[in-house]
Amino acid sequence: MPAYAYGIKRNPLFWQGNKIGKAYRNGTLVYQSYQPQWYQGTMPNMSLAREQYSAAAIPNANVVIVAGGATNIPSGAVKTTEMYTEAGVRTTINDLGDKKFTFAGYGYGNYAFFGGGRENSTSNYDSVDRYDGNGVRATASDLSQRLRSNQAAAAGGYVLFAGGYRNAWYGAYSNVDAYNQSGVRTSITGLVSSTYEHAGASCDDYAIFGYGLSGSTYRLDISIYNASLVRTSTTGVQSRRLAAATQCGDGVIFAGGGVNAYYSPLRNTVEHVSKAGVVTSFPALTNTRIGMASGYLYNLAVLAGGEESSFSTPTGVKTIEAYNSTGVKVTTGRQLNTARMLPYNGFATLNNTLYIFGGNLMALTSVETISYK
Repeated sequence: MPAYAYGIKRNPLFWQGNKIGKAYRNGTLVYQSYQPQWYQGTMPNMSLAREQYSAAAIPNANVVIVAGGATNIPSGAVKTTEMYTEAGVRTTINDLGDKKFTFAGYGYGNYAFFGGGRENSTSNYDSVDRYDGNGVRATASDLSQRLRSNQAAAAGGYVLFAGGYRNAWYGAYSNVDAYNQSGVRTSITGLVSSTYEHAGASCDDYAIFGYGLSGSTYRLDISIYNASLVRTSTTGVQSRRLAAATQCGDGVIFAGGGVNAYYSPLRNTVEHVSKAGVVTSFPALTNTRIGMASGYLYNLAVLAGGEESSFSTPTGVKTIEAYNSTGVKVTTGRQLNTARMLPYNGFATLNNTLYIFGGNLMALTSVETISYK
């Protein structure tokens, strides 16, 4: 079956390399002659067991970077950073500038950015590290505040760092800082509310952040940033912290999460927020859980793993669930090799593959992948 290009000829379809049965436009897959298939794989272990680290893909370099974390909370912060190729080659690269954990990371274009975090119980960072596809680190402009438990996503050619936590005495921030490819910061309109332990994801040229906690208040606010970095907002249905978020069709789904100081009761509810701010309830997850890995794989929103019990007695799950753009749950016929709890950002998506690093409160160094392509 041939692929045809219509309209403006400066953006034609073209065949790329030996990827038989696929067509790309400007590097984006726009045609495939066969039904995608599920695959699972493993990667070399991380060099050390750690928790509360962050991972980000660099799309134009086809690599994933996992950075920082802690070998012991709250005094064992590390700056160790590793890079993985799609072929499964692991390389130890330039360390982060600071030892830190509980921070956000996101990759866009030619770079991955990691910002915020903390070294111990009281000290937060405003530092931002930018990595290129060779694993070389440069220092970007500082965030507008020192904070942790923030989130990141991309919109309008920028990586946005949103919200975050000051400390137990001063609460949360609403700040949003936008970084261009040169690592220069522009501060834009903040989140609707000061928030931390929230969730965020990109959809096309939009970034959508929602839910989380501010003091003792659980937020339902959802902030939507378009390609011009203009914010609109809407309101969710059910409060949650440490939810999973990923693109799904023309918006982002927010799934699972928990409430109160020990995350109990946990949620199994799923809400879809469109770029236009329309909120729709999707079918519930099989398990109530927090700390899922999430990614958008060939038009399916995939949620994997998580913790299905309270903070004091955590239990991981192997469940993998997928949703299409209309909210229909798609059977994957798969489960994780290892039950993994990921309370922060130890996963990234690259080329229809979800990379999941470690998990389970420092116990795991193993890395596994889920692909649908």
